[in-house]
Amino acid sequence: MNSIQLGVRLDFSFDTFFEQGGVTSFVDNMAAVLGVHKADIKVVSVYEGSVIVDFEVIENLVAAVPIVLEDVQQVFQTAAAVMDTFMGAPVLGAIAAAAVIVTPNTPLNEDGTILEEFINIWDIKDEPDPYQPVFEDEGPEVEIEVRYQVNSINTAESRRESGRVSFVAILGCVLGIAILLVIAIALFR
Repeated sequence: MNSIQLGVRLDFSFDTFFEQGGVTSFVDNMAAVLGVHKADIKVVSVYEGSVIVDFEVIENLVAAVPIVLEDVQQVFQTAAAVMDTFMGAPVLGAIAAAAVIVTPNTPLNEDGTILEEFINIWDIKDEPDPYQPVFEDEGPEVEIEVRYQVNSINTAESRRESGRVSFVAILGCVLGIAILLVIAIALFR
C-alpha cells in the first residue's frame, strides 16, 4: 500500500486540540484541504511541542478514482505555505515527505531562513516511542531459510487407486446386502 507522510505543527495546547475535536476534527478538516476522502487519511501520532500531528495519506487502489499521491503532496505543500490557521490555531510549521515547509507563522530570520531558536520538533527524538520494543542485546544475526515441498495429492494415479478402492467398497456392500437378502428369504420360508 502506497502512502505519503505529512505533518503539521499547530499553536494549540494539547488539551485545547482534543477539546476542539482532536483527531476526528483534524482528519475532517485536512481531508477538505487536500480534496481527499477522510478514510484516506491516517493519523500516525499526535504529540506535544505545541501540537504536532503526523499523518499519512494512503492510496486506495480500489477506489473508483484513485488519488495520486504526488498531487496530494503538491496540494499540501501549496496549502501549508499560505495557511495562516488550521482548526482555529496558527500553523507554526509543516512537513511533507521529510521536507520542511515554511508557513506564514514560522519564525524567520531577516534573511528568510528559519529562526535557529525555533526548534524543528520533527528532528528531536529525546524520548523513545513507548509503543516500539526496545532490545538491549540483539545477539547474533539469525538467518532463516524457508523450504517448500510440493506434495501432489490428486494425481492421476492416486485418482485411479482411490477409484479402485471405492469400487471394491461399493461391490462389497452390494454383495453383503445380497447375501443378507438370500439369508432373510431362506429363513422366511
